[in-house]
Amino acid sequence: MDNIVYLIGVLIWSFVWGFVTKKVNENKGYDGGFWWGFFLGFIGLIIVLTKPQNTNNYPVSERSEYDEHLSSLADEEENFRLGSLERKLESDNRKRILSSGGWQCWGCQRTNADYVTTCLCGVKKGEKPPSATAVSVPKPAPSAQPKPTIQATANPVLTEEQQIEKYKKMWEDGLITEEDFTTKKKQILGI
Repeated sequence: MDNIVYLIGVLIWSFVWGFVTKKVNENKGYDGGFWWGFFLGFIGLIIVLTKPQNTNNYPVSERSEYDEHLSSLADEEENFRLGSLERKLESDNRKRILSSGGWQCWGCQRTNADYVTTCLCGVKKGEKPPSATAVSVPKPAPSAQPKPTIQATANPVLTEEQQIEKYKKMWEDGLITEEDFTTKKKQILGI
């Protein structure tokens, strides 16, 4: 009879610790935790208390605005880091291909390996870009009074925003480094 009372007492004690550790574990953002407390008691509770806070498993309604902000910042940082890593790898790959005898297409700026004879855009290896054909313009007969000439600029003057956007696109395409982009931006803004 004493053994049965002892067994019931131990089971009640185990269930109490099991439910306590389960509740603490769920408050930290994890599922379960009952068995830690059931079998280990106070030691199971200590184990559950040492777990880090897990915000990934919280239901959306229980997440705080701060948790959401931190999560979005982490996502943005990861995307930026991966984007810059991809650009660096692409730039390194381009340099490696060119140093091993590859060629760069003048039509689409794609870097091709040495064994590629025709670029995807149709330009053949070694083909020169079409040169500007000289157009002969007949000279007008000299007149008594010279006419004022209007000079057309081939490159229109870009605003600061347009210049920065142009260099930003070059940086994103991997044509210039981030350091070059920052230097140009400071130069344009006069910083």
